[in-house]
Amino acid sequence: MVSERTEASVDLVLAGRYRLLRPITRHRVSTLWRGVDEVLARPVAVRTLERPETVEGGKDAYLAAAVLAGRLAHPRIASIYDAAEESGLPYVVSEWVDGGSLAALLAQGPLEAPHATTVAAQVAEAMTYAHRRGVAHLDLDTLNVLLCADGSTKVTDFQLGALLRAAADRTPPPSRGEDGVLDPAAEARDVRSLGALLYACLTARSAYGGEGDLPAAPTRDGALLSPRQVRAGVPRELDAIVAGILLPGRSRSSIPISSATDLVAALARLPGVGTTSRPSEPVPLARPERRRVTRWLRWGVPALLVAGLGAAALAAGYSIGELPRPPGAISPLEAPASAVPAAPDAGASPTLTAAARVVAVSAFDPPPGDGQERNQTVPLATDGDPSTAWETVLYRTADFGRLKDGVGLLFDLGSAVKVRSVEVAFAQKGLSVQMRAANVRGSTAADFRVVAEADDAGTRATFRPGAGTAPARYWLVWVTRLTRSGDKFKAGVAEVAFGR
Repeated sequence: MVSERTEASVDLVLAGRYRLLRPITRHRVSTLWRGVDEVLARPVAVRTLERPETVEGGKDAYLAAAVLAGRLAHPRIASIYDAAEESGLPYVVSEWVDGGSLAALLAQGPLEAPHATTVAAQVAEAMTYAHRRGVAHLDLDTLNVLLCADGSTKVTDFQLGALLRAAADRTPPPSRGEDGVLDPAAEARDVRSLGALLYACLTARSAYGGEGDLPAAPTRDGALLSPRQVRAGVPRELDAIVAGILLPGRSRSSIPISSATDLVAALARLPGVGTTSRPSEPVPLARPERRRVTRWLRWGVPALLVAGLGAAALAAGYSIGELPRPPGAISPLEAPASAVPAAPDAGASPTLTAAARVVAVSAFDPPPGDGQERNQTVPLATDGDPSTAWETVLYRTADFGRLKDGVGLLFDLGSAVKVRSVEVAFAQKGLSVQMRAANVRGSTAADFRVVAEADDAGTRATFRPGAGTAPARYWLVWVTRLTRSGDKFKAGVAEVAFGR
């Protein structure tokens, strides 16, 4: 006897907590829903698989891919919270990302070279992280790179996109190798996709054709034209990087790229990498459906199981403060210098003047945090107005409920910069703060070395890195102890400026 399969519909509640609110896109194989997690009271994306028989390997292969992708915990990778089956209906619950796809932005025209480089570098960092853990994406394109409201990127559809695209196109999915072991062919596929993504950013053309609204890239005698041949003003260095991936051996100036790590390193060597006047404005989530434009939403803005468990534990930490502090201490490369007061604590701090330009800034709340630390107020830390501030959520104790080591703001200066001082205006006195730095965007605080620190800081402090501190691109203002606000605790950063 064959059991009756549950039909996905509005107000259906899965696992007793995920309520389907409205369909966003319907696909021949599956449907993406806007939903709500009624336990944690947060929006989620839910992808229901209505025709699992069309996926090679069926529902088991689909759920296994979700579990594999769910092991990835990185700020540049959207999170998968849950993957299960209920009454014959497989589903994946994912992070809901407010923002639009890179493809939708490029439909308005190409990006300036520094902005294109920043996007490509962030995606390459995410891919480097995944590849080191034996997980390939297999379907990377501009449709599954999302631009968040703070100007940062999130990559979606690891593993899942390839399965669903193959089901829709009735083609075999690419091999992903064994769990935890990166298949060389899968890695090469991802690297080519990274090259095509950078090509698209620079030209608003698709190197492989048919990607969202992007027209196919032009060719000459059957060969793809380089970005500089398509669009004037593309820097030679970027053209050489793209050629090294997509057009190997065609030019003596091409830079060989065989891995995501190679791409991160090549982009980091460029002068002024990532400089852009402001983060790109997010493209509205709901857009008119045009030819294949919905592929960026099709599988549901995915991300990770670990983050869902971390969010639940974090909520418990807020309430009872009884979870043990995880280890996170590192041995700095050099002894950190002390932070020194920059001005008496009298009234509002004056506006800080930056000598090093900040390309992008984002909240930094790595696991066991959930990555959401009042992200919408992050721009207030660099708006030139010390009366406004980014603030953390409220915690029960000064040590974050003993759940995590800290939370902070991550600043991207675009390229490695020799910083002599960092001025920070705080919204409260009494915080304990570390200044950390690195040349590669890490996923935990331990990935950044401590270069200066302050205990019981005033409302304004100047952090002076040690004389031996090397130039760095990424600078992390890492708060390790909060200050009281009523009957709870929080931290606030009003302004940050970097002096060279």
